[in-house]
Amino acid sequence: RFEFLNEWQERDGFLLERDGSLSDEFGIEIVGPPLRREDYVEGSPWHQLTQWLRDNDARSWYAAGNYGMHVNLSRRYMSMAEQTAVVLATHRWSALMTSIGGRRTHFAEFDTSLSPEVSFDIARVRASRQLSGSGKYYAVHVKRNVLEFRLFRGTLAWSGFMRNIETVWALHDYAKEKCGEFDTMHAEDWTDHTQFVRWVDAEKYPHLHAFLVAKNWIGESPILHDTNFTYPVALMAA
Repeated sequence: RFEFLNEWQERDGFLLERDGSLSDEFGIEIVGPPLRREDYVEGSPWHQLTQWLRDNDARSWYAAGNYGMHVNLSRRYMSMAEQTAVVLATHRWSALMTSIGGRRTHFAEFDTSLSPEVSFDIARVRASRQLSGSGKYYAVHVKRNVLEFRLFRGTLAWSGFMRNIETVWALHDYAKEKCGEFDTMHAEDWTDHTQFVRWVDAEKYPHLHAFLVAKNWIGESPILHDTNFTYPVALMAA
C-alpha cells in the first residue's frame, strides 16, 4: 500500500514522511504541495487520495485519537494588518474555531492573552508580535513564510477536509475585506465572531457554511463544540 502511495508522491508532488508526533504503529504524515483554490475539487489529487485511503481502511483522527490536519496559508501576498487580523481572529474566536476544527489539544493552544476580554489595542499589539514566529503549538503558528493552522482534527471525509480548507480561505478573505485598501483594523470587526459567520457565503464556502448552519452558529442560538456531531448524509458524500 505504501508503494501505491508513492505514485501520488511522484506524480502529484505529495511528500510522505515520518513525524515525531506519530507513532511507528500508526503510519505517516502526508504533505501536499502548494495549490490554488481551483485545485481543490472533486476528482483532484487530494480528493482521489482521501477516497483511496478510506477505501483501504486508513484512519486519520481515529488512528490514535488526536492526529491533526495542518493547513498552511502563504504570507507572501498578505499585509501585516491582514496577517495580524487572521491571528487575532483565530485566537479570539476560540469557541467557534474549536467547533469548526473539532480538536482540543496542547499542540494547538489558543492564546488567552488575545481573548475578547483584553482590550483591542493591546490584543492587536500582542497578535502583531506573534508574527515574529513565536508559539509553535498555538492554534495558528506563525512561520517564516506561512501561517500554519494547527486547530483542525485529521479527517479523510471530503466534506470535513474541505471545511478545514475553506475556513482558512474565509479568514484570509474576511481579513482582506475588512482591512481594505487603507490596510487598517477596526475593533468592531474582531470583537466576536458574529459578523464573520454571517459573512460566510454558501456558494463560495459551501462546506464551511453547511457546518455553521448545521451547528446553529448561523442563527440566534449558537451552540458549542459537540464531539459527536456528524454531517447529514448528503454532506458526507465524497
